[in-house]
Amino acid sequence: MIGLSYGNFQSGAGFVGLLDTYPNAAAAYSIRRLSSAYSSSLIQVRRSSDNTLQDIGYDANGDLDTTSLLSFVGAGDGFVRTWYDQSGNANNAQQTTTSNQPQIVSSGSILTLNSKPAVDFNGTTSSLLSASASNMDNITESYIFSVLNIDTYGANEYAFGVRYGSNGNMVGASISSTIRYWNNPSAYTTVDFASVGITTQILLSGNYNGTSLVGRYNTTSGTNTASITGVIANEYFLGKHNSYGFFDGKIQEAVIYPADKSSLRSNIELEVNTYYSIY
Repeated sequence: MIGLSYGNFQSGAGFVGLLDTYPNAAAAYSIRRLSSAYSSSLIQVRRSSDNTLQDIGYDANGDLDTTSLLSFVGAGDGFVRTWYDQSGNANNAQQTTTSNQPQIVSSGSILTLNSKPAVDFNGTTSSLLSASASNMDNITESYIFSVLNIDTYGANEYAFGVRYGSNGNMVGASISSTIRYWNNPSAYTTVDFASVGITTQILLSGNYNGTSLVGRYNTTSGTNTASITGVIANEYFLGKHNSYGFFDGKIQEAVIYPADKSSLRSNIELEVNTYYSIY
């Protein structure tokens, strides 16, 4: 059963979101409102008490409507069935298998990262997938960023990205004790960051401009080369790439652009950090 939508869906005079200033994302998932043009729900939640579904929107400040979320879930647990795409491309990420849904409320308390709500992927079963990623077909440039943490390191955990066949363009990857931005539509290429603290909230991004792959962990950069040519995108994913392991950690925001954003990357990072207070 699906209930009525909660939240403030007014246009919000004076509201300016990330996607207003930096538009044309291919997919955008967040626990905050990202665009003044977006007036729908942020997430769809299933409560454990009776498996009822409820759309949860944003409050007057554009933040996840936690009052409505807790009112709906009650003293039990809440799981994310759908994380709505705010880009306007309808690339909603969904998980219909209840045992594979990531969690956002535990025993009546909202799960958080650095005091803001976060979607928790358990590292063993939970993931969200879009129906397709056709607006990323045959791209030659890209920029991806996410706000997340890692609860436990494990082999080949990929937090978020776009899948091309059995390969992908991914951010938030971890293997052993290394954070990794991985680009592999046609050639295995990575930018790695070692010894990032467990449970630490981070802003992780990767930009490919046609020649160079620049990964950034907060304000630290690493560079490599890569190529993206003539590939067909299958889906956007959060928490599990089809060929690799499940991600164990929390995600608050994940956005992908089908374009080189190197000239704007520092500005985008500043906007994100202003909201989340990451570093």
